[in-house]
Amino acid sequence: MALGETDLAECLRVLGAPLLVWEVSSDSYGLAYGWEDTSGWSVNLSIPLAGKGSGSFDYESQMLNLYGVVLIFDDEDQLVRHQSGYLRDIATGLHRSRPSLPADQLGS
Repeated sequence: MALGETDLAECLRVLGAPLLVWEVSSDSYGLAYGWEDTSGWSVNLSIPLAGKGSGSFDYESQMLNLYGVVLIFDDEDQLVRHQSGYLRDIATGLHRSRPSLPADQLGS
């Protein structure tokens, strides 16, 4: 994928849906793709559900432990930057506060 030549449509055609999408700045956004080599891994998980205890799983934090690529697009959907590495290290700006709906649009 060439900077300034690849657009969002081509990226989605080649790579499919991204794991994460976020606003990088007022005129750019990022897409993150990640993968994990699980060959040879075996995991068994057992959770007793006898009315006691609880468990949780944070999908976003697990995704950030993947190796992958971040693609940054401008407001004209052109690829302007890319970087590979662990998503936790390269997905800068991901943890910005999320916008919320105005109170009058929340409903009752």
